[in-house]
Amino acid sequence: MSRLSRQFTVFLGAAALAAGAIGAAPAEAQYYKGKTITVLVGAGPASGATIMARIVSKNLAASVEGNPDVIVKNLPGGAGSKAQNFLYEKARKDGTTVYYGFWNGLAQVVGAPGLRFKYEKFEPVGGLKLAGVLVWGRKDAVPTGSDASAMGKSDPFKIGTIGIQNGRSLMAVLGLEALKANFTYIGGYRSNGKVRQAVASGELTGAVDAIHIYLPIVSKVMKGTQMGYYHVPLIDQAGNVSTNPVLAKYAPSIVDVYKKMHGSEPSGLAWEAFKQSVVLTQSMQHMVMGPPGMNEDAAKALEVGLKKAMASEQFAKDMKNQVIFVPDYVDRATAKKVLAGPSNTPDNLRQYYKDIIAKYSK
Repeated sequence: MSRLSRQFTVFLGAAALAAGAIGAAPAEAQYYKGKTITVLVGAGPASGATIMARIVSKNLAASVEGNPDVIVKNLPGGAGSKAQNFLYEKARKDGTTVYYGFWNGLAQVVGAPGLRFKYEKFEPVGGLKLAGVLVWGRKDAVPTGSDASAMGKSDPFKIGTIGIQNGRSLMAVLGLEALKANFTYIGGYRSNGKVRQAVASGELTGAVDAIHIYLPIVSKVMKGTQMGYYHVPLIDQAGNVSTNPVLAKYAPSIVDVYKKMHGSEPSGLAWEAFKQSVVLTQSMQHMVMGPPGMNEDAAKALEVGLKKAMASEQFAKDMKNQVIFVPDYVDRATAKKVLAGPSNTPDNLRQYYKDIIAKYSK
């Protein structure tokens, strides 16, 4: 072979390598081609979590490279812990089984029975930050023309939930404790729907719900006889508190209610415990996560797919049609920090939570 031929051959080889490098996709790009992803939901088929899981799954199927099939499987029980225990202990680590839905960081903080995992051991893909939560109740539970600052003035404010160890339930009770309100707590309802029916019948005075449930469902059940008592404010990781502008249209912030009731800014252990509970439960209400040690190519493919899905016009349209509000995207790195929160809870707050649970479990 002549020198010129050898040079030409080398050139062709280098060009081919360069073209391959330019055209090569990351390992995760086609990881899910031909695969099926099962999305576990720790609630029943008619739940809000399942409605959102179906929306996320539909858009995820269209956004993950390789176009996998995505199916939703309900595994209710233990306020989500049954599905999460399964993911932790039995799910394959190849990314074909993931979890979608709420998480209960406060249950880990207090060492609730039934949790056989620590959240920071899971492999989060990303999360969803929903519109927010408010405590609501019957209008006739306060004098005509009064607001939430008058709650419990004549009779105790009777709030009910599915159980005190549920994260949202505990947060609501902590808020009422921080307000130093005159209230009683009734737990153990079989579903949130039963709680709302109990308020409508007068068995309870109030309940706690996310705004995307309060507007379409509570309004329908109560037929205009309800009012927002207070909303849970925005609280960042540093503990800074601000009014939630979306919820302020429907109920005052708990801070404003406290000021009207007591003439000062909220403070004390009960208030610090409430703030910590908000950070743990409201920084990321829903998440997509895989089992510990999940394949990294799978995790990256889902991370990219979830971000793309939640940025799509179709996702926004689906959420507005079925949930009213479009949730914000929580990236994977932030989700990991949020899931580490329960293990970083100060001992004095951890004990306070346990005391409150014991008090209202009787």
